[in-house]
Amino acid sequence: MQTTVLGLTKTNYGTNIQQGMVGSQPTENDNLDKIDAAIAALQQGERDKLEIEAAAGAVGIVEGLSVITAGAAIALTLAAPTPGGPGIGDDGKHLSFLSTTAFAHTVTTPANKINGSKLTATFAAAVDSNIEFIAYNGVWYVQNTPQGVTLT
Repeated sequence: MQTTVLGLTKTNYGTNIQQGMVGSQPTENDNLDKIDAAIAALQQGERDKLEIEAAAGAVGIVEGLSVITAGAAIALTLAAPTPGGPGIGDDGKHLSFLSTTAFAHTVTTPANKINGSKLTATFAAAVDSNIEFIAYNGVWYVQNTPQGVTLT
């Protein structure tokens, strides 16, 4: 007897197959491939979130890309990420900021929520200033080297 749930198939009781097919039974590797593909699709969906920042205010996403398009310098506020892994918190989520305008924008978090000791990211008055954060244990950590962004 086979049970199919979300595209995964359980082999008959007592049948333990890793590779190949036994009759019409899929292998454990087939299910692992389906799980990997589902995880990748979910992660890509989160990374595809996009928010346009045309005016000062709170950043409404914790993962994806925030594009700053304001025609004057604006102040954005970014909440601290929620500690905990998937289903509990924001650990591992990536959030990028990109300025498409030449103004000294700021992104401010609660105290010590950037790299554990900073709270403000100030963008240079230049197009393409950018920074990427990764959330871990309630703090935004800078990933890679920011371009035209100073932390204080």
